[in-house]
Amino acid sequence: MDERVHNDIPADARSSEAVIAQVVCFSSALQGGDAIGHVRLAAPLRHAGIQLVDGMEGGWVEPTRIAESDLVVVQRDFPREYEAYRTVVETARSAGKPLVFELDDLLYRLPETHPDRRNHGFFTALLPMLQALLEADMVLVPTRALQNALRDLHPNVLVFPNYLDDELWELKPPTRTEASQDTVTIGYMGTASHTPDLEFLAPALHRLAERYPGRLRFRFWGMEPPPSLQGLPAVEWAQPYLRSYREFVSHFQTQSADIAIAPLVDNPFNRCKSPIKFLEYSAQGIPGVYSHIVYGEVVEHGHTGLLASSLEEWEACLIRLIEDPTLRAAMAERAQNTVAQHWRLSRNALQWAERIRQGLQGLERPKGLEPFLGYLDAINVQLIQGIRDLTAQGRHSHEQIQALEIQLAESARRNRALSEQVEELERQATSLRRELEAHRQQVEQLESEILGYVLSRSWRLTRPLRRIHRVLTRAKKRV
Repeated sequence: MDERVHNDIPADARSSEAVIAQVVCFSSALQGGDAIGHVRLAAPLRHAGIQLVDGMEGGWVEPTRIAESDLVVVQRDFPREYEAYRTVVETARSAGKPLVFELDDLLYRLPETHPDRRNHGFFTALLPMLQALLEADMVLVPTRALQNALRDLHPNVLVFPNYLDDELWELKPPTRTEASQDTVTIGYMGTASHTPDLEFLAPALHRLAERYPGRLRFRFWGMEPPPSLQGLPAVEWAQPYLRSYREFVSHFQTQSADIAIAPLVDNPFNRCKSPIKFLEYSAQGIPGVYSHIVYGEVVEHGHTGLLASSLEEWEACLIRLIEDPTLRAAMAERAQNTVAQHWRLSRNALQWAERIRQGLQGLERPKGLEPFLGYLDAINVQLIQGIRDLTAQGRHSHEQIQALEIQLAESARRNRALSEQVEELERQATSLRRELEAHRQQVEQLESEILGYVLSRSWRLTRPLRRIHRVLTRAKKRV
């Protein structure tokens, strides 16, 4: 355990008399109780005895809440609501309130395979978030790696790690299994953003399924297993409707597994992530195999968990735990003790305010940024307006397309009706042609019979018949 993660606050900062009693926060994850809002803000401030105030009401900034608070926090992608964000900054500056930008991921460098990059989830937020990073008084992040990644952009980046909210999480005793031939459940908990990480691990999991036929069960909580893993035997997927992080914890604590996994593809984005899965798996009493990046800072290999980088290492670590239930139980117990001693929020929440005080004391505003920020602000204004205009145009075009589709559907309906009428007329015409042909044949037959009479020698006797022939001939021409 690296004690510096918890105790790197200078003594003069700890003794500061600055008081933070109320924090006003602007976040898209606060009202719904999302994990980001809970883990990074709501829970730490509650444990620290600091009142957290939502700065928005009905979608509008409430300036009085800024003036009444000791600190203003803007979280993650809130600046995508650019007009609201500018109001927050201007009000905070006018009121002389310190402004903190809280960021939990290196969203500026999403890898190409990340789902949020593929679906352009942060497309409209990246430039406003960059502006928020540059003009904040301080930046708060969960890991040293993210701190190092942002240091070239801001001189005042502080670390407050993610901790286990022990008001929500109950430490469950690890399950001890004596038999090594029982079915072993390998579990993974996470969101769809980790699809590339599981795809990376898929070949190793397939080899394990072949090595232990009928002995392995794969259980996924949250995200749907990627296609490459859905073909594995005994795959289970649980996706309950959970509206908040609190509900997730309540549900997950009813679940179980023998081994947990936390793979991460090695890239700049993942290297800045938090090792929170180690805390949550360990609270459940589940031993785990973890990516060497990120988790290498908190997991002691072979003691509180196993660390792996290559697929061969992942396979070897999982085999080791599959075949040794005694090791699983001992490792889970040691991991849980580590969490209980070092990673409970109740033991570390006071650091939140201490780190902010530290940042306020050593506040160093970047120099010479005003012209750049002015241009960035102008760019963001144009960008947001352009996106709105394009969105409105797209919406208008969509409405026009819908109207045309309705017209085309109506035209198609009319064409079908006309086609049915034409078909009916063709059927009637065909029937009439058949009747006319039958009448023509009858007339020809009568004409033949009449000519026979006319050409006979008894023409005098047949004179009346010749008259009939002329009558019939005129009738034939009319037909």
